[in-house]
Amino acid sequence: MPVFVIQEPVDMRNKPIDGLATLVAGSWADARLRMAVFVGFNKGRDKVRLLWWDRQGFWMAYKRLNRGRFRLPALTRMTVADL
Repeated sequence: MPVFVIQEPVDMRNKPIDGLATLVAGSWADARLRMAVFVGFNKGRDKVRLLWWDRQGFWMAYKRLNRGRFRLPALTRMTVADL
């Protein structure tokens, strides 16, 4: 399953699961949307959201760091193992 990293910062306050799904659907074709994980970081890179489709609806995982920041991957496309 491919993993796509959203390069621009995602406003986590205004992008709950439906907002993030709309952002992803506007950027990638539906065929990719059904077979991929999409990763979005906030501007400070202390929060990350992962979004994927499982035939019935979207799943979203969210993580917030108490200290430190996530490194923005150099690649825009990777595998789940790379993630």
